[in-house]
Amino acid sequence: MMNRLVQLLEKKVAQLVREYETIKEENTELKKQVELLQIELEGALGKPSHLKEVESRIGKIINSIDTLMERENGNL
Repeated sequence: MMNRLVQLLEKKVAQLVREYETIKEENTELKKQVELLQIELEGALGKPSHLKEVESRIGKIINSIDTLMERENGNL
């Protein structure tokens, strides 16, 4: 019985570690996207049509960050 509990705990810990690594990788990718968007935004000043595209992409990234935060909070 005790061995089974240990196996279940090991399996759950491995799953949580994989989820954590995935979230960490996604977070790193989102940070890179935000940095690129900041550069684009600086270059887009004075170009309203391009600015709307950048704002749209920023909105998508914010939604992705919100989703990651919800997933992370669900794993605590």
